[in-house]
Amino acid sequence: MAFLLAVALAIVFAIAAYWYWSVLMGLAGALLGYGLAAGVGIFLKPDAPAFALLVGLAGAAIGLLVFVAAKDLMVMVTSALNGAMIVGGAAQTWLVPGSPLKESLALVVFVAVAAIGVVQVRLFGKQRKYSTGRAGPPVGHSGAS
Repeated sequence: MAFLLAVALAIVFAIAAYWYWSVLMGLAGALLGYGLAAGVGIFLKPDAPAFALLVGLAGAAIGLLVFVAAKDLMVMVTSALNGAMIVGGAAQTWLVPGSPLKESLALVVFVAVAAIGVVQVRLFGKQRKYSTGRAGPPVGHSGAS
């Protein structure tokens, strides 16, 4: 009886975890969309915070929709960007404080690691690994038998 209860609870928690993950992927898209769009709004009209808020909310809606529609691709994109930010930030610690090269080095490292993420997306972007649905054929395989 305990085994059946454990299996039932495992199934319930697995379903809840997928739903929770989907919600958080949508939230990540909304936050990224808001940040990017609000930043553009502030750049365009620095003395109009309401404009930046409205543009940011529109960006949040678009980011939410994009991230929910393309979860697999967005997992790869956010992983690449997070990795690039971590490595870029760590690269800044290699130089002495106040060095004029700190920001330049961080930017170069960020772009290099983000480029590796682009390669990852190009190689594996068509495969469905995280969300529901059929997985695509392996890389370099046409799928014909």
